[in-house]
Amino acid sequence: KVAPWKEMIEYGTMQVLYQAEFNRRFEQIAVSPEELKKAYEANPDKYQQAKVRAIYIKFSSVPVSQADSSGKKLLTEDEAKTKAEDLLKQLKDGADFAKLAKENSGDPTSAAKDGDFGFIKKSDPMPPDLKTVIFSAKAGELAGPVRQANGYYIFRIEEVSAQPFEQVQAALTNELKSQQFGQWMSEQQKSIEVKLEGPSAPTITPMPAQVGAPAAAPAAPVKK
Repeated sequence: KVAPWKEMIEYGTMQVLYQAEFNRRFEQIAVSPEELKKAYEANPDKYQQAKVRAIYIKFSSVPVSQADSSGKKLLTEDEAKTKAEDLLKQLKDGADFAKLAKENSGDPTSAAKDGDFGFIKKSDPMPPDLKTVIFSAKAGELAGPVRQANGYYIFRIEEVSAQPFEQVQAALTNELKSQQFGQWMSEQQKSIEVKLEGPSAPTITPMPAQVGAPAAAPAAPVKK
């Protein structure tokens, strides 16, 4: 009886060598400044960002009688929706957004800054319905109320612009390198044939190549 440890060690070593080779290949991929600029300019919508102000009206999914941590009464979903709609009407009638945010928003961080919610990017990992509402509006417009799991948002779009090239350069470099790496992987897959010999050798169907950067690939530096 032969212990499987030798084969397991050999297999693990092979996997480490494969990953090292993948990392080396990835790092060798060169993306020119011209390629980066071309890709950036070809996708202006992808790099949109919006500077917004927000008012967040929280609600509780269960009946409650106590106040929240800020001392405000916890609302039911219907109450929160009604309040958000009333605040939106006041804003459309000319009410001061900063004043209403300070007095009503359940997000203390933005409320302390007159409702300033900062920049939201199309690439941000946030609920798609929020981004749809925000990026469907123009600068100066109000948007909402938008229901989320625990509250309603009202937004005012302060500015819509494209992220500067310098901000997206690192991510874009990795994206283009990943595309080239994926092409290389596909070519390797086509050129490799796996055979197991022996009376009980199983038939092996090659697995699809993983398209994208190797797991250990570091982020590309941003040139200053």
